[in-house]
Amino acid sequence: MKIDSTSNSRPLGTPVGQVSTPARLTATADRTSFQQTDVLNGALADIPNSRPEAVARAQQLIHDSGFPSPQVIHDISRLLVAALQDR
Repeated sequence: MKIDSTSNSRPLGTPVGQVSTPARLTATADRTSFQQTDVLNGALADIPNSRPEAVARAQQLIHDSGFPSPQVIHDISRLLVAALQDR
């Protein structure tokens, strides 16, 4: 099969004889500003790597002998057994 890219090259929906031409882009001087990037990087640097309230909650749960509850442990173990049986 041979494809001729020169035939019927007008955009779809354009009547014959009225081929639209794309607008020409003109090059402009690069006036890129990185001020916003600097502001965002500064804000990102101010964010702590961890959430202190989440760390405190995790430490509480570590010392809680009732966490997770026996029911949660049982339910998770049943899910694991079911997943292993499906293999």
